[in-house]
Amino acid sequence: MRRGFRDRPCAGCAVGVAGLRFYRVPSMSVLTRIAGKALRLGVGPAVWWLWAAASGTYYFAVADGVAKGSFGVRVFTGLL
Repeated sequence: MRRGFRDRPCAGCAVGVAGLRFYRVPSMSVLTRIAGKALRLGVGPAVWWLWAAASGTYYFAVADGVAKGSFGVRVFTGLL
Protein backbone atom coordinates (compact mmCIF):
# COMPACT_ATOMS: atom_id res chain seq x y z
CA MET A 1 0.00 0.00 0.00
CA ARG A 2 1.30 3.41 -0.93
CA ARG A 3 1.89 5.88 1.87
CA GLY A 4 0.12 9.18 1.61
CA PHE A 5 1.76 12.59 1.56
CA ARG A 6 0.72 13.33 5.14
CA ASP A 7 2.21 10.11 6.48
CA ARG A 8 5.76 11.02 5.48
CA PRO A 9 7.94 13.09 7.80
CA CYS A 10 8.85 16.60 6.78
CA ALA A 11 12.24 16.50 5.04
CA GLY A 12 13.21 19.96 6.26
CA CYS A 13 12.12 19.47 9.85
CA ALA A 14 14.55 16.81 11.02
CA VAL A 15 18.30 17.26 10.86
CA GLY A 16 21.00 14.78 11.75
CA VAL A 17 21.80 11.13 11.38
CA ALA A 18 19.54 8.28 12.41
CA GLY A 19 19.21 8.11 16.17
CA LEU A 20 20.62 11.60 16.65
CA ARG A 21 17.85 13.67 15.14
CA PHE A 22 16.71 16.99 16.46
CA TYR A 23 14.01 19.21 15.12
CA ARG A 24 14.35 22.77 13.91
CA VAL A 25 12.43 25.38 15.77
CA PRO A 26 12.42 29.15 15.20
CA SER A 27 14.46 29.76 18.35
CA MET A 28 17.38 27.75 16.91
CA SER A 29 17.72 30.26 14.09
CA VAL A 30 17.86 33.12 16.57
CA LEU A 31 20.37 31.33 18.79
CA THR A 32 22.57 30.52 15.80
CA ARG A 33 22.63 34.18 14.77
CA ILE A 34 23.47 35.32 18.30
CA ALA A 35 26.29 32.76 18.57
CA GLY A 36 27.68 33.79 15.18
CA LYS A 37 27.72 37.46 16.09
CA ALA A 38 29.34 36.73 19.45
CA LEU A 39 32.09 34.71 17.76
CA ARG A 40 32.63 37.45 15.18
CA LEU A 41 32.99 40.09 17.91
CA GLY A 42 35.18 37.91 20.12
CA VAL A 43 37.72 36.82 17.53
CA GLY A 44 39.11 40.37 17.16
CA PRO A 45 40.26 40.69 20.78
CA ALA A 46 41.64 37.14 20.68
CA VAL A 47 43.72 37.90 17.58
CA TRP A 48 44.87 41.18 19.14
CA TRP A 49 46.01 39.31 22.27
CA LEU A 50 47.94 36.77 20.19
CA TRP A 51 49.50 39.55 18.09
CA ALA A 52 50.58 41.35 21.27
CA ALA A 53 52.09 38.14 22.62
CA ALA A 54 54.19 37.84 19.49
CA SER A 55 55.18 41.53 19.45
CA GLY A 56 56.94 41.88 22.76
CA THR A 57 56.65 42.09 26.51
CA TYR A 58 55.26 45.64 26.71
CA TYR A 59 52.47 45.03 24.20
CA PHE A 60 51.67 41.70 25.80
CA ALA A 61 51.46 43.28 29.26
CA VAL A 62 48.92 45.81 27.97
CA ALA A 63 46.86 43.20 26.12
CA ASP A 64 47.01 40.77 29.01
CA GLY A 65 45.86 43.48 31.40
CA VAL A 66 42.84 44.16 29.20
CA ALA A 67 42.15 40.44 28.81
CA LYS A 68 42.26 39.88 32.57
CA GLY A 69 40.02 42.89 33.23
CA SER A 70 36.25 42.76 33.37
CA PHE A 71 35.89 43.39 29.61
CA GLY A 72 38.34 40.65 28.66
CA VAL A 73 36.82 38.14 31.02
CA ARG A 74 33.37 38.74 29.52
CA VAL A 75 34.64 38.50 25.94
CA PHE A 76 36.74 35.37 26.41
CA THR A 77 34.12 33.67 28.56
CA GLY A 78 31.58 34.35 25.82
CA LEU A 79 33.81 32.58 23.31
CA LEU A 80 33.62 29.36 25.29
